[in-house]
Amino acid sequence: MKNKMKILVGVDEAGRGAVIGPLSITSVAIKSKDEERLAELIRYDSKRYTQISREKIYEEILRNKAVISYYNILIQPATINYLMGKGVSLNVIEIKYIVSTIERCLKKVDLNNADLIVYVDSMYIDPTKCKFYIRNKLHDKLSHIGKFKIVCEHKADEKYVPVRIASIISKVTRDREIKNLHMEYGDFGSGYPSDPKTINFLEKIRSELSNDNIYSIVRIYWKTWKKVIHDDVEKN
Repeated sequence: MKNKMKILVGVDEAGRGAVIGPLSITSVAIKSKDEERLAELIRYDSKRYTQISREKIYEEILRNKAVISYYNILIQPATINYLMGKGVSLNVIEIKYIVSTIERCLKKVDLNNADLIVYVDSMYIDPTKCKFYIRNKLHDKLSHIGKFKIVCEHKADEKYVPVRIASIISKVTRDREIKNLHMEYGDFGSGYPSDPKTINFLEKIRSELSNDNIYSIVRIYWKTWKKVIHDDVEKN
């Protein structure tokens, strides 16, 4: 009997904690036999590379035939605002789109006679919750392939090659979107609350931009934004 091929899927995000700009989520599929070779190309997660290095690696990833499929989605602030306004937590939003990217990534992969392992960088303090929710949502969508394994861990991008690849794609895709927003709205820095340039921009647009424009680029339920418009209003 022919040995089963092993498909490894890695999932990671960029921009989860940002107050401005999208949340970028990527799923990447590779064959386990190519894992070691790809590890030579991508030794670290995206945070340990400079922007120039990430861009170079990103282009090499897209050219590399060992990456058999990937799917990225940018969840815009307007979508996050809408869902959080209905009481949906960021964790639940992220799970929803993680499952969507996995499903779309695997549409391009031949899973006949294949074992599947999905590695996810956990957004929950307790990674078992991440595993439980993703498995439940994927179960029906992947019922045609039989059993599959899900591994959810903190800092999975430091340990698993396909997660590192997903980390690079998510980060570069978000960075490019941030550049586009800079061209439209001005330089607001990284979009993270720790960036003074971002905070200065938020204080400026409070009176200069329409509510619709703010809604489209700022995550209005973030404590950072609420502090700009209301003193010490806690995040929901």
